[in-house]
Amino acid sequence: MANEIPPGLADEWRLYEEHAAEWNAEHSGEFVVIGAKTEVLGFYKTYDEALRVGYARFGVAPFLAQLVQAPDAPAQFISRRVAPSARA
Repeated sequence: MANEIPPGLADEWRLYEEHAAEWNAEHSGEFVVIGAKTEVLGFYKTYDEALRVGYARFGVAPFLAQLVQAPDAPAQFISRRVAPSARA
């Protein structure tokens, strides 16, 4: 289903929606990183930078790297599933 909230990110998405208009005023076109339900790491110019910061903080746990845009813009979700590395 298109634009369905990915499993495990309902709280992060709710937080994004609550602040979308406010964040759009100052950070339109940037990516916000939210994880651990309510932890906002910051705003980043590129998706790759947002992912690097998200993975550095949350590892393979779910986090949201969302383009900040007008609240009425359609949502798009990208899933990057990463298998944990084997440790010796």
